[in-house]
Amino acid sequence: LSVRAALRGIGPSKQCREIDPADFVRGALLIADDPGVPVGFHNTSVLANLFALRELELATMLEESVFLDHPAKTVSIKLPVTKTDPMALGCTRTWGCTCMDDGSHRELCPYHAACAQCSLLRTRFPDDVGSPGFPFSPSSSGQFMTKQATVTAVKKVYHRISGPDAEDGDDPWGHVFRVSGPRHMVRN
Repeated sequence: LSVRAALRGIGPSKQCREIDPADFVRGALLIADDPGVPVGFHNTSVLANLFALRELELATMLEESVFLDHPAKTVSIKLPVTKTDPMALGCTRTWGCTCMDDGSHRELCPYHAACAQCSLLRTRFPDDVGSPGFPFSPSSSGQFMTKQATVTAVKKVYHRISGPDAEDGDDPWGHVFRVSGPRHMVRN
């Protein structure tokens, strides 16, 4: 029995901070043109929250791994089956349109967020979209975001919605979508 396994869960929790998904979308829109913010972060954050992605899974997601079924109004994403190999895409998860009949709640609809992101990518990177290996949440230059750059962008959004003096402390930020998304779903 390893010491790490025996001590797991002992001591104060070090939980990732939660950011309301709707607040995150609004904050990401406010800083959309800032350096270091992924293109369409307001769109991809919806998917990251509802698919409960880690920051690395979002940063390494391929545009070709996202499938839209327009007649069914669904988005399917090929996701990694292992934490240590983010490119081992062996799991596919699907979300349908979550908009209300009156069109409300569209800002947190995974189908419409994916549609908007695909449209944005085609507009910003017309020569690159559809190419093998193109990122779904790219940097402004069309490159993959790093894990740390994605965490930094999350912190930028947090400071934009919470104020520049907000403390982010030593909290881990990499799993913010994995924490915030499921909690949002439970409450709603």
